[in-house]
This record gives sequence, C-alpha cells and structure tokens, in this order.
Amino acid sequence: MTNIREIAKLSGYSVSSVSRVLNNHPYVSDEAREKILQIVRELDYTPNLVAKELSLGNTYKVGVVIPHVRHTYFTKLINGMLVQAQRSAYNLLLLPSQYDKELEIQYLEQLRGQAFDHLIFTSRSIDLETIASYAKYGNIVCLEKVNHSQLSSIYVDRKSACREAFRWLKELGYQHLALIFTRKDKRSSTYQLGQKSFKQVLSEEKRTIVLKSKFIER
Repeated sequence: MTNIREIAKLSGYSVSSVSRVLNNHPYVSDEAREKILQIVRELDYTPNLVAKELSLGNTYKVGVVIPHVRHTYFTKLINGMLVQAQRSAYNLLLLPSQYDKELEIQYLEQLRGQAFDHLIFTSRSIDLETIASYAKYGNIVCLEKVNHSQLSSIYVDRKSACREAFRWLKELGYQHLALIFTRKDKRSSTYQLGQKSFKQVLSEEKRTIVLKSKFIER
C-alpha cells in the first residue's frame, strides 16, 4: 500500500513537504506542490482517514446513546441533531441501547478508546456517577437536568409541561386518563414525573379523576 514515504522518495521531496501538501498547508513552493500532487494522482493515493484522525487527536464524531425510536420524542431529537450536525464538521453515530446497562457501559468504553470525541445520552439506565467517571475521556452531555460538575446538561422543563397538559385535559372534562410508557420500569424519571405531576394537578381541586398507567413494549 502506498504511503507518504514512497511519495516523498518518488517526488524527491521530504516527508514533511508531502505531509504539508496532503493537508493543504502553506509554505510549500508551487513547483513542489505540483510535483507531489502529480505523484499522488499517478499512484491513486488515498490518505488513511483513521490514521489522520488519530494524528489530529480528533475524530469529528459524536456518539448519541438512544434507547429506541418508538416514541416521537426520540425521533425529533435525532432530526434536530442531524440538522445541527450538517451545519458543522461533525458526524453522528447512533448508539441504540434499549436501556441495557452493559451496552451503555460499552459505549462509554468506546469514548475512552477514542471511537468518537463526545457522547450524548438522550436517556439512560446507568447511574450518573458511572457516566461522570468517563468524562475525562471526552465531553458527555445528558439530556436531563443533572447537577454534576463533570457533565454537561441540556433539558426542557418537563415538569411544567406535564402539569399544563393535565390541567388542559381536566378543563376539557375528562374523567379517566391513561398514561402509556414505553419503558417498563417504575424507576424511570418519565414515569415518576408523570405520576407526580398528575397528583399535583389533582390536589388543586376535590374533583375525582381516575388515572391508569400502562407499559407497552413494541
């Protein structure tokens, strides 16, 4: 396989000059640049992108841990991230987890192994302390409110949104409500938030409203 040392030998220029030409750096004469590029074209040389990323210390990849796409919340998140990624030099790597703790640990290990530069947890099963222990290997963003100095946090005020939704349904006169969750785990923050918000709205008046919760798996 052709490498830059072979190109340097055939062109008569140094390896550093070849490297500057391949990386489009200045401080190379037009004559040297043209000669080196001619050899590159003749040999049909293509740089090893993995080696280039390692030399630069940056992969320009962002890992996105996402449990599933059975809910529009996650599909909208992905669409928004893709739009922003297209405006930057970064690529997204979607990492499905199904809330599997072992898989989430594997993705953190990939961050440590420099498979990507940053990691986003759209939702999680493992604890924050475990996630934070990997922060030294790259920036980690959690899409929830977290009070941890080593983690970045981006979130919406879901508590207010839930309360307003229940108030709106109550004003419409509904007497029986059902909450359907895609994660069969009552420890889920979404499950706890939904239950708590409903009880807060219910306590605002003496009117009786029946709430049922159900988990579905698809």
